[in-house]
Amino acid sequence: MSESLTIGLPNGKICYITSATMRTIAKYLRWETFKQGQYQKPGFELRAGDTVVDIGANIGMFALWAEPQIPRGRLICVEPNPRVLECLRLNISRNNLRDVAVVPVAVGASDGTMELVCHPGWEALAYSTAVDAPWFFNKSRTGRVVRWLMQRLRRQSHQTAAEKPFAVPQMPLSRIMDEHAVGTINFLKVDCEGSEYEILRSLDPAYWARIERIVIEYHEFGRGRSHRELVDMLRDNGFEVELVRTWLTRLFGFAGASVGMIWAKKPVHDRAPV
Repeated sequence: MSESLTIGLPNGKICYITSATMRTIAKYLRWETFKQGQYQKPGFELRAGDTVVDIGANIGMFALWAEPQIPRGRLICVEPNPRVLECLRLNISRNNLRDVAVVPVAVGASDGTMELVCHPGWEALAYSTAVDAPWFFNKSRTGRVVRWLMQRLRRQSHQTAAEKPFAVPQMPLSRIMDEHAVGTINFLKVDCEGSEYEILRSLDPAYWARIERIVIEYHEFGRGRSHRELVDMLRDNGFEVELVRTWLTRLFGFAGASVGMIWAKKPVHDRAPV
């Protein structure tokens, strides 16, 4: 594979991409995951035997960071977007990641289908058509111009037309846990461009009880999506919750997106046995 389609990582792994247009998002994810420490916080360290579920696995950057830390654990990568699934699978196989399962579905409130949309050159940023996406993501003139300028700066192809929505299979988190015989999720990572609300709203108490730690990148896209609802749900289900907004997530506000991180964990005495 051409060196232009590979990106070295600080832990010795290599991120493989399938087209040059993905290089910008891959470099951003590398910076966010490894340098910025997006998923690193005291009390949330990955342990050798953890079961980790990655909702919104994308090209696999989180998987490349997490898998070396759980040599006796398992990782379940959930990603519905066919535009990035090839990258995800390539990164798992080429890096010899162990005990990693790929679940090619969207996570939602029920079994069925979900419609996604993305834009040429930004295929990694697919989102549900049910989400009122901010201007950077949508097909507005402002969104098209800004994406075009960013692609020009990266010397990438600069198509600007939005693609037509495409359907992907959908299932609830509870079914994924059952089908993969997950007794306890020790670390649940959620980054799914606004669909996190439907995922958590639909989760029954019996499944909440089987989750130990959760890290969510929340997206307040449109009405009816407030991080306060997520915080309340987590606290109602026995989690200690901390809300974090960095300078970067505050900067996203200028793109019409209120974004932040929610860190939630069960008190030690309430955790399921590992």
